[in-house]
Amino acid sequence: MTDDRALYAYSSARENVLEHLFVGKLLQTLWCKGVHDVEVLRSEVDDCGYDLVIECQGVLRHVQLKSSHREGKASRQTINSKISGKSGGCVVWMLFDAKTLELGPFRWLEGQPSQLGNKIGRHAKANSKGIKTSRPNTRVVTKKAFSRIADMDGLVHQLFGDIKSPKRLSA
Repeated sequence: MTDDRALYAYSSARENVLEHLFVGKLLQTLWCKGVHDVEVLRSEVDDCGYDLVIECQGVLRHVQLKSSHREGKASRQTINSKISGKSGGCVVWMLFDAKTLELGPFRWLEGQPSQLGNKIGRHAKANSKGIKTSRPNTRVVTKKAFSRIADMDGLVHQLFGDIKSPKRLSA
């Protein structure tokens, strides 16, 4: 199977790999900045608007992850609108290399209701009558609504602000 076909045939597995890579790279970046006390929680049910909850230096973020490969033509994402009601709610759209799964650049959207717009998303598959019904808790958000962030360092700054290196532990 070609790499391009695998991106779609194994999309659930790919999403899990990308989420793990994201968390790993995020924690690596924070570690290198001297931050070792970070909490990362995963959502077991995908209906509350977020995939991860991350707390770092007193900043709490509910993060909805989206992804597409860098050469893809995606011009919009369907966002769970419940993210706008969560503390520190935001959407991180990860672009990745289709062959290596290397992450970056990223796109960023704060979860404010006014930024999500009014266009309601639809189910990808039609029902038995051939109708793609609406998904009322979703909004279609275009790429231009997202800010571009070049790398994980920039994303860490966007998520948590200026990172202050904590006091060193004495031996």
